[in-house]
Amino acid sequence: MKHGSRLSIFGNFSALVVTQLFGRLIRFSYLIAIARLLEPEEVGLYSYGIAFYLTFLFLARFGQETLLSTRVGGHRNRFSTTSTYSLSITLIMISIIAVLAFIFLILTESDPATLQVLSFFILALIARGLAVWVRSCFIALEQATWIPRYEVTFRSLEATTGVVCLFFGGGLLAICFLHFAFWGAEAVASFRLLSKRQDFRLRLGTNWRLFKGLFCISALFTVNAWFLSVFSLLGIVGLRLVQPDTAVVAYFAIAMQFFTTLMIFPIALSQAIVPGLSRAYRNQTEADLQTVATAMKAALIIGSMVAVVANAIGPWIITVLFGERYLTAGNAFGSICWAIGPYAAVFMVAQALNALGARGMGALTALVMVGVHVGVMAVLLALGQWTVGGLIGGPIESTVAGLLAGSIFGAVVGLTALGSRIKISGHVWWIKPMILSAIPVAIMYMIPMPKLISGLLSLFVLVVLTWKTGIFSRNELDRIAGRLRATRPTGDW
Repeated sequence: MKHGSRLSIFGNFSALVVTQLFGRLIRFSYLIAIARLLEPEEVGLYSYGIAFYLTFLFLARFGQETLLSTRVGGHRNRFSTTSTYSLSITLIMISIIAVLAFIFLILTESDPATLQVLSFFILALIARGLAVWVRSCFIALEQATWIPRYEVTFRSLEATTGVVCLFFGGGLLAICFLHFAFWGAEAVASFRLLSKRQDFRLRLGTNWRLFKGLFCISALFTVNAWFLSVFSLLGIVGLRLVQPDTAVVAYFAIAMQFFTTLMIFPIALSQAIVPGLSRAYRNQTEADLQTVATAMKAALIIGSMVAVVANAIGPWIITVLFGERYLTAGNAFGSICWAIGPYAAVFMVAQALNALGARGMGALTALVMVGVHVGVMAVLLALGQWTVGGLIGGPIESTVAGLLAGSIFGAVVGLTALGSRIKISGHVWWIKPMILSAIPVAIMYMIPMPKLISGLLSLFVLVVLTWKTGIFSRNELDRIAGRLRATRPTGDW
């Protein structure tokens, strides 16, 4: 298949899933090695550094993924102009945000050694921001199949070099430098590929009116994208800032690493859908609009199933992989996973609303999710220790409670807004799957029995009720099967 040929939604989705799956698996394996070779306090500082710079990175990207997808999707003749001005915006924003991030570090970190370690993440912010911008260009062009090869290559090299370095006595500072170095190498290689495949030339936009227009549009996208992306990082950053024990940060960060790994499927699906969604809405292509609703319902139901499994065996898996000293992370992971379904729905809803032109509503959905998360977390952390139904809440429990509340409230707001725009099965097609996805929570926490047994019972009940209530119509299932059969390998891997 030629590089310029259009991939189907499922073809693009497959490439993005492979990218994120392999990347996550490599990073996760690397984190296991780091946790085994360093002390929990050092793991906590490393995890905070990653979360810290990603929080600023998502802001520095300034919504360019969405800008490129919505402007280039269906209009490839716009790529040259759009990419020129998009890169101009990216370079300006990365420079500004990197300076602000460094100032933040100076104000919050008094230990020179800690400041030195975290400074490498500022450099990683710049390098990774440029590498991700190139990826966004290819995703917008629906030519994402080269990305897994780069992701596997550079993340594997970083992990392998890092483990060897730690094994021979290298410390935290060394692996922080390597993180920056390999993202820098990927940025250079990615720009060379873009130049080769798309005849891209590194130049800046000079039309002030066009620059200003795209900048303002990007600002709207940024609110949405930043709130969505920073949601999973708030707990790690918050725990580091409000309490001194970096081991606590490590426990929560490891649990969130599992959580974000499970999120790769809905995130990749939303990225694959967005380029074609605006086109489908413009042409009122009911089949493509129905695909969006099907994806939302599947996210809620499958997310609940995954949470059941995580609660049943998650603590055991984490202690086997990381050791007994990380049992706290295992317990936190099970609770966090109840947010998978709602958070996945919010992520896809906000991206879909952007593609449908409802940028304000997409931003509001993300804002509600983050606002509730921060508010609940702040109140509970201020209370110190609290007790609800026999559960004793500390810093980690307070953070988990905020994450769960934020994802649920955000899902309700976003799905309500999307239901009013995609009028395919009534405005409330999402209510039944939302209710059904909550049933396993009641079974596992209210019925006194071993978690493995209650987990199996929860899965059985959820599957039967999903089937009996007709959450997915026959047409939806046939359409998905047809799309999957139509997908062909591209040979770009």
